[in-house]
Amino acid sequence: MRGKLSSWPSRRLPTRSCAVRTARRSSFRRKKSPSRRNDARSEEDDDDEDRRRPKKKGKGLLLGLIGGGVAIIVVAVVVLGITQGWFGGDKKGDGKGPIVQQPPPDLSDKERELMNKFLGELRDADPNKRRNAIAGLGQNKKIAANAYDQVIAAWQDQSEVVKRQVVNFLTLNHNKPDKSVPILHEALKKPDYSRDAFRGIAKYGPAAKEALPTVRDTIMRNSDPDSSLPQDVRVYRGIGATDKDVIVLMIDYLKEKKFVRRDHAADILGAMGPAAKDAAPALLAYAQEPDRFNRGMKSPAYQALKKIDPEMAKKAGVP
Repeated sequence: MRGKLSSWPSRRLPTRSCAVRTARRSSFRRKKSPSRRNDARSEEDDDDEDRRRPKKKGKGLLLGLIGGGVAIIVVAVVVLGITQGWFGGDKKGDGKGPIVQQPPPDLSDKERELMNKFLGELRDADPNKRRNAIAGLGQNKKIAANAYDQVIAAWQDQSEVVKRQVVNFLTLNHNKPDKSVPILHEALKKPDYSRDAFRGIAKYGPAAKEALPTVRDTIMRNSDPDSSLPQDVRVYRGIGATDKDVIVLMIDYLKEKKFVRRDHAADILGAMGPAAKDAAPALLAYAQEPDRFNRGMKSPAYQALKKIDPEMAKKAGVP
């Protein structure tokens, strides 16, 4: 028997352990495959459900309402700020618009104590102490706004040093144009105060339009010795002077032969161009006067005439 068995072809039979491993693999495949199919099917179902589910619009609507509300609030604040003069240089009195009168701000206990101290000194018998009291009140904008009426009343003081300090106070603080402009206008008529008052009234712009004639007289009196005609004319315009007002003023200025800075008037007229044609005869007359600098046809008067009335300039020999 053994001999027959040994003569068979060599063939390795599977052992028991191999059979067990094979059976386990088959069982694992049978269990795993349906699960994978089920997972894929469930993912497809989820995608279909997401596509069928309507999108939520509540969140977008809420954000839109919030954004719209914020925009309305911003517009309302801007409109209120413009009407109340919160944003602008109008409060500064720079000649670009009327000064907006605001109620006096609240003071802290310390500020109120300081204000009462200065107001007490404002009733002192010593004029220098009264002057210093006004100067102290003017250093703090909040205190100045609350003490404005008391300082204005000090314009009736008999002391000149006190009056001058009132003018300085009104130059720095523009809270009540209806009360301060008449004082500055009155001070402008007095040679001793005119320069300080001119600087003060320049801060009020169109609110000081009633003072235009006095401002004009002050320019004719002070601009040549102060060499300030260009700046003064800007103030004149800022208060409300028209081009015609400026042209008439410059014509009168050119006719004053005692003035040594009439070139400024020629420059101002030349910058206005043909609009200042009414001033051409006065310019020509000034140009034909003896020139201490021997500038000939290059003088400011001839050059201004060339810009204003080229035909008249050509007849006068201006190249």
